[in-house]
Amino acid sequence: MYYKNNVWSDIRFEYNGNYIVKLYYLDKFGREDKDIKPTVVTFKYTFDKHKNWTQIIKNVDGKDLYKWVREIKYYE
Repeated sequence: MYYKNNVWSDIRFEYNGNYIVKLYYLDKFGREDKDIKPTVVTFKYTFDKHKNWTQIIKNVDGKDLYKWVREIKYYE
């Protein structure tokens, strides 16, 4: 999104297959005159033997902040 010919906000994604591995988030609302770097969000996945994710760690600017864990039960 642009405001007065300058980038005001922006979101960009990087994928590995169907999975988001990086997100770049820029929000200059109220700080339009400052040189602000985007927030970098990295997603780290752990997969089971069926190639389904069982854990995702969300890392924001170098700090692990969130962890999603799921257990999948398969029929035999």
